[in-house]
Amino acid sequence: MSCSAWSQRIAFLAIALAMHSTCVADSKSAGRDAWIATLGRMTLQPNDYQTLNSFIQSDPELVFTTLRDGWKQIDSANVRQVLIQLLVNGTRGRLANGRLEDNYTPNPHLLDILALGLNDPSSQVNTVAAQAAAGVSFRDIRSASQLDEWRRTTGERPIRELLVSACLSAVRDLSSMRLDEKLSAFRALLSFPFHSGRYMLSVNRSTVSGYNATGLIGLRRQAAIDAGVIGLAGRCLNPDNPQTVRELALRLIAHIGPDDESLAKLEPDIRREAPPLLERPNVNEIYDMLAQLKARWVIDSLVQCVSQGGAVPANLSWAVANALGNTGDARAIPSLIALYDTANPNDFQGQIIERGLTQLTGVPYEFNSNHDGD
Repeated sequence: MSCSAWSQRIAFLAIALAMHSTCVADSKSAGRDAWIATLGRMTLQPNDYQTLNSFIQSDPELVFTTLRDGWKQIDSANVRQVLIQLLVNGTRGRLANGRLEDNYTPNPHLLDILALGLNDPSSQVNTVAAQAAAGVSFRDIRSASQLDEWRRTTGERPIRELLVSACLSAVRDLSSMRLDEKLSAFRALLSFPFHSGRYMLSVNRSTVSGYNATGLIGLRRQAAIDAGVIGLAGRCLNPDNPQTVRELALRLIAHIGPDDESLAKLEPDIRREAPPLLERPNVNEIYDMLAQLKARWVIDSLVQCVSQGGAVPANLSWAVANALGNTGDARAIPSLIALYDTANPNDFQGQIIERGLTQLTGVPYEFNSNHDGD
C-alpha cells in the first residue's frame, strides 16, 4: 500500500474517532440535560424515590455532572436533601449468608457534591451535607470553605482513604496522656454514628442479629474497628482511670457496637462499670450492649429494674424492655408482662414490649391496641 493510501486511511480513522467521541459527548450531554429536567420538576412524590435511586446508581460521572451543572435548577429542597442522603447512605443492604451485606461505593466526587449542599440556601440541605462532611473528616465542618480548607491539608484522595486516615487520627487521640485531649477525643467519636441500629432476622429457623451499617456509616464503622477503637476504649475502663474517662469509654464501646467476641473479653470491666450508669440519661445503647452479652448477671440486673424496685427513669423503661427482649432468656418474660400491664399498647413502649415477648415466646408479634392490663 502506498504512503498516500496509508495517509488517507489514517485520516479516515482519525475522522471516525472524532465523530465517535463527539457522538458520545453529545449522548452524555443529552443524558445530563434530561436528568436535570427530571430532577428540576420533581416534587418528591412516592414514586419519585425509585427514580432518584435509579439516578444515584447510574454512571458516577453522569451523576456528578448533572448535579454540578443543574443543582440550582432543582427547585425542591426536599429533593436536594434526599439526593445527598442517597449518595451518603447508599441503597439498603441485602441479606446474604444470614447477614446484611452492603455493596456501597461512594461517588468519587462526593465531596464536591457535599460542597453544593453546604452552599445550598436551604438549612435542611446544609445540615445533611454538614453531617456527612463531618462524618468523613472527623471534624466539625459547617461550610464549603471549611471543607475546602480540610481538603487542602489531605490532598485529593479517594473517599475511603480520607475517611480511614481521619478516623485513625481521631482514634489515636484516645491514647493521649493529656486528660483534656482524651476526653475531647471520646466526645468527638461519640458524636458520629457508627451504625443505624441492630437488626434481628429469622433465617433457616434460627435467629441472626447484627448491626445495620450501610453507606458512609458502614465505611466509618469498619475504619473505627480496624483502627482498634474497641481495644483502646476497653483499656480506658481500667479502675485507675478517672471516672469520667471510664464512663465515656463505656459509652463509646456501646455506641460503636462490638461483635460478640470482642464484647465478651470486656465483660468483667463492663460488669463493674455499667450498673452505676443505668440510672443516667441517654444510656439506651448501654442497655442494648448488656443484652448482647446474654450473661446471667445482666438478666438479674434488668429484672431487678422492673420487679424489685430498681430506679429506672420513665423515659428509659422502653430501653429496659427492649434489652429484656433481646437477651433471649425466658426469665425475662414475667418482667416484660409486668411492664406491659402498665403500658399503653398504642405507644412505642407497648409495641417494644410486644416484640420482646415475641422474641422470648415464639408467638408471632401482633400489635394489640385492646390490651387492658389484665
